[in-house]
Order: sequence, then structure tokens, then C-alpha cells
Amino acid sequence: MKRKTWYWISGGVTAAALALLFPVITGGGPSVPKFEAEPGTLGDITSEITATGTLEAVGTVEVGTQVSGVLAELNADFNQRVKKGQILAKLDTRNLQAVVTESEAAVERATVTLEITRKNFERTDILHQQGMSSDAELENARGDYLTAKANVSTASAQLNRNRVNLELATISAPMDGIILSRNVEPGQTVAASFNTPTLFTLAADLKVMEIEADVDEADIGQVKKGQPVRFSVDAWPGKDFTGQVDEVRLQPVISQNVVTYTVIVSVNNDEEKLMPGMTATLSIQTSKASGVFSVPASAVNLTLSETQAEQFREAGFRVEATVPAKDWIWIAGDRELRQLAVTTGFSNGSRTELKLPGMDPASKVLTSVSATESLPAATRSPFLPSPPSNRKN
Repeated sequence: MKRKTWYWISGGVTAAALALLFPVITGGGPSVPKFEAEPGTLGDITSEITATGTLEAVGTVEVGTQVSGVLAELNADFNQRVKKGQILAKLDTRNLQAVVTESEAAVERATVTLEITRKNFERTDILHQQGMSSDAELENARGDYLTAKANVSTASAQLNRNRVNLELATISAPMDGIILSRNVEPGQTVAASFNTPTLFTLAADLKVMEIEADVDEADIGQVKKGQPVRFSVDAWPGKDFTGQVDEVRLQPVISQNVVTYTVIVSVNNDEEKLMPGMTATLSIQTSKASGVFSVPASAVNLTLSETQAEQFREAGFRVEATVPAKDWIWIAGDRELRQLAVTTGFSNGSRTELKLPGMDPASKVLTSVSATESLPAATRSPFLPSPPSNRKN
């Protein structure tokens, strides 16, 4: 009976490596180093840095109240679009109206007093000219008149202030936008004694957003305004969004001895899939080489030891080594390895640009080599099944 031989191929071993392992699997011949090789590609190479940040609405305004009172009306809610001047809420105005009425009365009293002191000053002045009143009486009459005049101005200013407070009890939208948050309920008392309480948070337009990204100090020197940005959010797995660097802020942020800088990325959100507060994972493109021939960076200046070269030769490979001046690659041909001096260009750490003179673009380049021990000729792979038995029952 003719014996059958079975083979299994691991997904992590390339076809070239499999061809070299064939003598070992079948039980004869020397082993050689495992290696991987692949052809170069023509396209773009980009260099990117990564960062994380938070999406924020552009033109966010906190709407509050400058006066205290009980919230009598609430005319806006979450996600509602509003126009500039639209009434969002009103406070109970009864107390404020009473204060205005008191101020109006105070202005009237001050006006009456002013009229009386004016006439008294005029009479005293006439008597003084006729020698019938002293200088002191004239000065007192003038003082009373000027004081009454100032009191009218004070009472009028207070009246204007109280009227403004009455108007401020009606809270209106300062611009066109959308309500992001509402922090009050009808009947709630708001106090504006020391700071302005925030009633609503209003965003101008959610179709234009920004990301406040934290970039490490080691990378910030590469970031410039206008650079393209790709980012993703957990809410939309598998989908990439785009933006561009709009601002690099100079102020450092120090947390646990780690220094970062805030980079503002402008984002177009026409589809309104992005929401304020989402965490974004960014890739900022810091440089790019377009339409270049490149190979994996691991292929450049790959070292082939004397032991590995000898093992290749024992397996029937022709190994042609040269002494390149600076940079080199290994060309993997048909049972051949050839060292070639090259001129490199842009590299992003993953792929490196090569200048093509002296190299066929279709050639495969050696990207990794790992040493293996030589196995005795009779050794079988432990991963192969035993051959079928010829024993008859």
C-alpha cells in the first residue's frame, strides 16, 4: 500500500517559511531559520500621534438670573430649540413690583421736597439782597435745595434699578440655540445673593462641535493648527469621524507629575451623531508622504547572522551578502537571499519609504528571521499524525 503523508499549515507561517520547513516536516534534510517576506507597496505613509479628549458644544452659554425669587413659569426644556429673545422662564414678580411702587413714591416725595427747598432758597436770596437775612441763612437755604436735588437723583436711580430687576425676572434666550440642560423646576426658589444660579445651559449649534484633547508633552511639538484628525467614540463602534486641529493651547496641565497640553479639534457634526460629553480617541496626522514606495520598517537594516546565513546555505539557498554604506534590505527570491543597499525616505515607525533604483518593485523583502535548531534527519514533527498502519487484522 502506498503511504500517505499529511500536512497542517499554521496561519502564522508564510508560504515562503513553509517551503523552508518542508524538509523538516518530512523527516529529512537540515532545518533553516524561519523567516517572513513580503512585497513593498505603493501608496501614502502617514505619521500619527494618539490622544484622548472630550466632545464639547461650541458657543455654550449658561443662562442664569441676577435676581432672587420663586420660579413661577418654566417655558423651556431639554433639547428644545429656542430663538434669541424667547422667554425661557419667569420669576414671581409680586415682591419686585412692590419695590418698584415704593421707589416711585420715593421719587415723588423727593420731587416735592425739591420744589419746597427751591422756593425757600429763592425767597431767602431776595431777603438777603434787601439786607433782611444773614449770610448763614442764605447758605443753609442753598444747602437744603442742593441736598433735595441730589435726593431726587438718588431716588430716580433706585427706581430705575428696581425696574431693571423687575425686567430681569423674565429670563430670555440670549441667542439662537438648543437647550442642553435645565437645572430648575417650577416653584423652586432661586437665590442670587452671592453668585448667579444657572437655570439653563444653551448651545449655539450642535452641528459644529469641538474636542478638548490631552496631548502628552513628548508629542505636542509635532501638533500644528490645520492638521487632519481621525477619532472614534464608544457610541459608534467601527465608525471613524474626522476633524482638524484648531488650536494648541500653551497652558500646561499637570496631573500626578504628568504634563499634557490641551489641543482643540474642530468637528463637523452635520449628522448630529455626536453628543457633548462623549469620550473621543484621536489620531492626529502630524506628517504624510503621498504616493511613495514603502516596505515594513523591520525590513530596513535587518541583520542576518553568520549562523543563519550558513543554515540557509545548507538548505540550498544562495546567500549574497554585500557591505552597504548605510541602509540595506534583503531581497528574498527563489531559493536566494540578496543584500541590497538602499536609500530610505520618510518613515512612520511602521513603514519606511524606499528609493527604487536597483530594486524591482515586485520583489519580496525579508522582514523577520528567527533562529531554529537543526533537527536530526529521523526526527518527525510532533504535530503530524502517525502514518496509517499496514498491519492486517
